[in-house]
Amino acid sequence: MSRVGRLFVLAAAVVATAAAAAVGAVAAHADTQQCTTDPYTGVVTCIVVRDPTPPPGSSAPSSGGGPTGCTWAGAAVPCSTDLGWFSNGCYWQAMSPQPAAGDPAWQGHSPGEGMIYRKYCMYDPPGPYYIWSADPPPGAPATLPPAATVALRAEAQLALPTLRAQSNASAAAATYVAVPTWLWVDPAGWHPLSASASVGTRAVTVTATPVATLWNTGDGSAPVRCAGPGAAFDPARPYDPPCGHTYRTSSARQPQTGPAPNDRYFTVRGSVVFAIHWVCSGDCDQASGDLADMTWGTTAMPLRVFEVQTVVVNH
Repeated sequence: MSRVGRLFVLAAAVVATAAAAAVGAVAAHADTQQCTTDPYTGVVTCIVVRDPTPPPGSSAPSSGGGPTGCTWAGAAVPCSTDLGWFSNGCYWQAMSPQPAAGDPAWQGHSPGEGMIYRKYCMYDPPGPYYIWSADPPPGAPATLPPAATVALRAEAQLALPTLRAQSNASAAAATYVAVPTWLWVDPAGWHPLSASASVGTRAVTVTATPVATLWNTGDGSAPVRCAGPGAAFDPARPYDPPCGHTYRTSSARQPQTGPAPNDRYFTVRGSVVFAIHWVCSGDCDQASGDLADMTWGTTAMPLRVFEVQTVVVNH
């Protein structure tokens, strides 16, 4: 995003109002213009910073709020502007969208547990600052978190199944080098799952729909991605699996895991890829949207791979 210079005359108005209230007192105060770049948006914001020391004869700084209005350094200031809501010398504004889970701004909390606010202050340095708070700033109207943030809370409630990895080969049956090996998960578990969460009058339902499987075949090959759950082995077409892998090396050099010399396996692990879509109801800032795909692991499967040696004999 390109940097956009913005000069908020709000703070300058505060200085002017204070000057009118106490003629000659303002000269004793150091008013400076501070410009900062928002690390999230790249927007450059400039504000006139008012020395917080109240001029002679004025009241002390107040967070204000509510019907009595807001004051700072003995001067009236707007309680709400495009910088947010005024409280304790700063304007607070809930970030929208909220930072992703794991962002340092959450201070170890999870999305949906309070909110991250951007603060611009009337004292030096002005900010912006990013702070987590469980509640809105004092005097501010209740702020609902973005629907996308509530969706993250709903996503955490999903009860995804751990599907069993299956193959026509197994620890007992084995497969062979250069022969296609079938891979699949139980199709009975291949269906959408939903969960809901709400904050105040804003409710969000998340639906996770399985769309693909990823297979780590254990032999160092690139992961195999299949559209769908795969299919159980069909002896009518053994060399044409809807989802499968052809091994190029045997498992003979894998660590021995059982009493027999041939108890050597590749460990196959699958993951189901879920597409995440959410829908909001009630008081919504956004009707619907998508979250990042989620992957959910299957059970692990030992798979023994043999190699057939061909011997040519002259007659």
